Amino acid sequence: MSDDSEELNNHPFELRATVEYAIAEFAGMAGELDLISHLAEDCPAMVTGDVVRLRQVLGILVGNAIKFTEHGDVLLRVEVDGDQPDIEQLDAEQLDPEQLDAERDIQRRDTEHRPDEVRLRFTVADTGIGISPENLDRLFTTDNQVNPVTTRVHGTGLGLAVSTTLVKTMGGRLTATSTPGGGSEFTFGVVLGRFDDPRALAPHRRTGNPELAPLTDRNVLLVIDDETGRQLLRRELEGYGLVCTASASPLDAVALVGAGRSFDLAILDVARPMQPSDPMTDDVQMRDDVQMMDDVQLAMVLRRLPAGRRLPLMLLSHPGRELEHAQADLFAAVFTGPRRGAPLFDVITQVLSPGTASEPFGACQPNQPCQPSQPCQPNQP
Repeated sequence: MSDDSEELNNHPFELRATVEYAIAEFAGMAGELDLISHLAEDCPAMVTGDVVRLRQVLGILVGNAIKFTEHGDVLLRVEVDGDQPDIEQLDAEQLDPEQLDAERDIQRRDTEHRPDEVRLRFTVADTGIGISPENLDRLFTTDNQVNPVTTRVHGTGLGLAVSTTLVKTMGGRLTATSTPGGGSEFTFGVVLGRFDDPRALAPHRRTGNPELAPLTDRNVLLVIDDETGRQLLRRELEGYGLVCTASASPLDAVALVGAGRSFDLAILDVARPMQPSDPMTDDVQMRDDVQMMDDVQLAMVLRRLPAGRRLPLMLLSHPGRELEHAQADLFAAVFTGPRRGAPLFDVITQVLSPGTASEPFGACQPNQPCQPSQPCQPNQP
């Protein structure tokens, strides 16, 4: 590690909360993008390290990803990293001797880290415009003169150069892969200390926690057209003990509920609009029209089915989206917060057991994100 390591300010912090914060702080500028965080199951709940520097790096990377992604999603993923950099490959990349020495120092520290330490890999992936190979080569340099307005390259160079320095200070290395028009991935690995404090575990990680009781073995229908978001949310909900049936197709959802399949909750996030249509007044034609409808229109159809009349519906929305009063009334909750962790857990628990809340909740606003301290109150269907 470099001598800058003396400047690190190491303190215990909750890993999941830090990752969720890195996503949640950009909710207001995400538009219709899906902001997703994913923490691998084997990641520790608490770690020790310089959380301020870590947040700086994640903030720069997530902010850049959002800025240069118009459609799709931005994903922040954290995993335990067992892979080591290939020094011979790095040499082939013609890094200068000082950089190679730094890489060898990083690899040596990764190999020798103690049992009370863990190496974590952080990845920020987007579905944006991507980066050309020539711009990728000079992406992290402070003298990067690429014009972000005319060429739409990730960042101005300065932010990523700062990120590179911060990651190096923490004993890691920031890398990027990208395909023009196919999105980008920025990855870095750092060694953090383990901090075993069972009080820090998220509710769905606590063995035998009674908070899980309202959710265990309850059946949830997920209708989400984004594949990455659908798979990650399914994994998250199954971690709560929920039984999930997931589909990208509104037609599948209508067929399941129309056949009398029983669900305790349906969670909807479908962006495809039906053209032309007024979902509150037009009669919906089955099959072709159902396949093309968005989540509000799907909620309209489900409400017309016998098994859907009293089915609690939850809409995953975004802060910039506004619903008419009649549209919002279709849903037991409209949720615009992070799609992982405590905020999501709290709202789902409220919907499935509305009488168990220990404190009053404020009204759920369709155009405002839910906060952990102020969860959405389910609407009355």
